[in-house]
Amino acid sequence: MFSGVPMQLGDEEYIVPALSLSQVKALRASFSAMEKLRGEVQSLADEKFADLLDLTVPIIHAALARNYPTLDSASLYDLLDLDTMNQCLEIVLSASGLKRVRKGEPTPASAPVAIPAVASTTISSGSTSTASSLPPLDGTSNTSTP
Repeated sequence: MFSGVPMQLGDEEYIVPALSLSQVKALRASFSAMEKLRGEVQSLADEKFADLLDLTVPIIHAALARNYPTLDSASLYDLLDLDTMNQCLEIVLSASGLKRVRKGEPTPASAPVAIPAVASTTISSGSTSTASSLPPLDGTSNTSTP
């Protein structure tokens, strides 16, 4: 089993690990598409929100499949809700080195299980920067100023 952050999904605790290097490489297009859609989706009512989910869940599934190879993507859609999806994505991106950890933020190994929902988190892969947060439920901006 790969090390990771414990996360309660449904009635079981899962260990959410980092993506492997080959997974990061294979998912580059998904990160790019997720960033593009994130900028376009303004609320849960937006028609493109489902497309954003369809990019996010496979990223989480790829990481979880390292520890739980029999977990299928369809089951993951049933295990996740918006809050746990955001938390899992935050864990995966942080653990995989795709998120810059700000000074004072916990690292994945020391992060509490109840990580706050993803805010405006910047990840970087090469020279392209993308963000991992989903649009807020109320349609307001999810960017923050330090």
